[in-house]
Amino acid sequence: MVALKEKKTTANNLDADQATAAMKKSFVAQVGAVIGTTASVALCCVLTVGALEGIFALAHVGEDTVARPDPLLGYAHLENQTVTYRFEGFSCSTINSRGFRDKLYAVPKPAGTTRVCVVGDSMTMGLEVPLQNTFPKLLEKRLQGEGRNVEVLNCGMSGTGTGQQYLGYLQNIAALQPDMLIVAYHLGDTDDNIGGGTNPPRPTFLLGSNNKLQVDFKDMDKWFSGLDARFYASLDWLRRNSRVLAVLNKLDLDLQADPTYLAINKVVKKPISSLWGNYLKTLPTGNWQIERERLVASDLLPENQITTANPAASSSSVAASAKAPASTNTSSTTASFKSSANANTSSATTSTSAPANTNTSTSAAATVVSAKPAAIDPLDLPENGDLKAYRGLLYVHNNRMAVTKEIFRKLNAACNKNHCKLVIAALPAYDNSIMYYREVNELQQLAQEEHFGFINSSSAYPTRGPLDESPFHFAVHFNRAGHARMSETLYQQLFSAGKSAY
Repeated sequence: MVALKEKKTTANNLDADQATAAMKKSFVAQVGAVIGTTASVALCCVLTVGALEGIFALAHVGEDTVARPDPLLGYAHLENQTVTYRFEGFSCSTINSRGFRDKLYAVPKPAGTTRVCVVGDSMTMGLEVPLQNTFPKLLEKRLQGEGRNVEVLNCGMSGTGTGQQYLGYLQNIAALQPDMLIVAYHLGDTDDNIGGGTNPPRPTFLLGSNNKLQVDFKDMDKWFSGLDARFYASLDWLRRNSRVLAVLNKLDLDLQADPTYLAINKVVKKPISSLWGNYLKTLPTGNWQIERERLVASDLLPENQITTANPAASSSSVAASAKAPASTNTSSTTASFKSSANANTSSATTSTSAPANTNTSTSAAATVVSAKPAAIDPLDLPENGDLKAYRGLLYVHNNRMAVTKEIFRKLNAACNKNHCKLVIAALPAYDNSIMYYREVNELQQLAQEEHFGFINSSSAYPTRGPLDESPFHFAVHFNRAGHARMSETLYQQLFSAGKSAY
């Protein structure tokens, strides 16, 4: 009996051990299955993304990311980046290692070579047409075809104002040793100079005491200390290399006007934003090398400002007790990081509450602004509301032009120091852009006073309103004919017989 009981107990123990072993085996099998399934899904995702990257690369899809944060300019071009543009016209080109849409030119400049650098916004960069059809390259081709040893570099950058172009000259272009710097001045450039802001981040230019030009980085510093800067710093490699990310980003932007997409976003936005924000807070801010990059602007910084002591605090670059009308620059494609190189509206949303030490040389408009009111000011009469609005525009115009003129004075001094001739080439604008034509006239007068070159290309193009079709434009930017006309204008004014300094 005892032996039977022992045998039965042993059998039960064996059964229990076998059951436990079976359970362990089953658990291991289940874990293995989960791991295997997860690995399979991950592998499929990697292969799918890899396949999409390959397909997009062959089709040149998702190659429209062109901008990166820059601690001096606010934003700059991604170096060595292939850009395929399809929004107006079409082009496929590469940004060189200096951040310009052109081939890489030798530094130092070869002996006996005349070098011309052309700066400007999207009208100069010309992503709407192939590089060889932009007006700087057409001008180069013509001059070299005549046997002249002249290089013309396209240094345009979408969305920039003259202030950024001045800092860009100090930062990058002066090292290229240009003999001539052509600034392609365009509608909205003056607004960009004083606009500042964080979308996109850009410096604010203003006049301090004694009309001294200053640049304020407070708004930029606030951006660089925020979550967006962490996003761009941490995803820099993917932004440079992933076409899939660019397509998803573009899709998100395109769907912002879709009611269904907006309704879905409204439901899921809050929890996702909270999770995403918490994730971004864990990321590093990135090494922006702010102090080194801003050394070229050290003489423009108010109170030796390099970075803001409290960048997160809300600040305004220009004291603004009264806001000026926002000026939409439909002709400049601002470099929106979350999108790519495509067009956005610009810039100026604030203005000073009093003229920023308006220069007395600022045409008749300054007289209107500073004139003493009569006993009964006719502008206070109801029927003169339009005139009052116009005086308000002049008030803002004088403010902004005082800053822009000082920028050009500083740029001309920097060019003279480097034995470089400065030329302003004013691009055409819509025929109802009254203030722009005032800007052009005042800059022409400034050029005479400061002894630098000036070209007004408006007469080379037919006048048109904002919605008018033009044989020289796409919706906004130059087409091939427009670039060809601008190249011809520059040639005739600067390089034709009897007019060329080179």
